[in-house]
Amino acid sequence: MNAWLSPQLLEACNGTLLAVLGFMLVGTLSYLLLEWREIGIFNLYSYRKAGIALSVFLIGLVMRTGVIWWVSHLRNHDLPDPFWAPAAPWLLSAGTVTVVVGGICWVRVTAWRELGHWFWFVAAVCAVGFGVWFAM
Repeated sequence: MNAWLSPQLLEACNGTLLAVLGFMLVGTLSYLLLEWREIGIFNLYSYRKAGIALSVFLIGLVMRTGVIWWVSHLRNHDLPDPFWAPAAPWLLSAGTVTVVVGGICWVRVTAWRELGHWFWFVAAVCAVGFGVWFAM
């Protein structure tokens, strides 16, 4: 790792972010559960699309940030790899895909009136293109 980004700083920032995201996820899911009780399961998607998209986004972000934090924590403290270490790349990838799906759904729900019906598709293509381009 570069000298300008210490592993301890990365661990501390990701740990803090993970805690905040965890509380946000619990709050968002509890909100959706209360709404589910009030308006029913069949109306939940129709009336609370943004909340569902945010929940999906947060689930992926918690997965992704959690894996990055855990790996940083293990490396910084010279701890042995956990039994699930071989699954870490898959968890990171699944978290990233979940974040992208939730984010694109959020864009689709919140921005289509102002920016056009296909804006979410443009956002998805740009996001995947950006990620793939810079990985090469």
